[in-house]
Amino acid sequence: MKKIFTLAVIIGFSFLVYTKFVEAAHALGFVKYYKVTVLESSSKETVKCNTWAFGVIDQTGLEEEYQSCISNYQKQGYEIINQQGT
Repeated sequence: MKKIFTLAVIIGFSFLVYTKFVEAAHALGFVKYYKVTVLESSSKETVKCNTWAFGVIDQTGLEEEYQSCISNYQKQGYEIINQQGT
């Protein structure tokens, strides 16, 4: 019983430290950024355009590259079937 209680306290403390670390990282400008888009052609071929980063990032530059990838495939006749991300 004592081991279970100790384990529960350690897990609780670890969770608290993790959440405070994430809050501090966001306050300092660190971000987690990701986006994924799946495109499909009329012949059912699928491709992915994605971008991701963690830290202090140039979000504008990443977004431009990501949108450029999507635009290039759309010019070739691909259509967006799924988009995810922050």
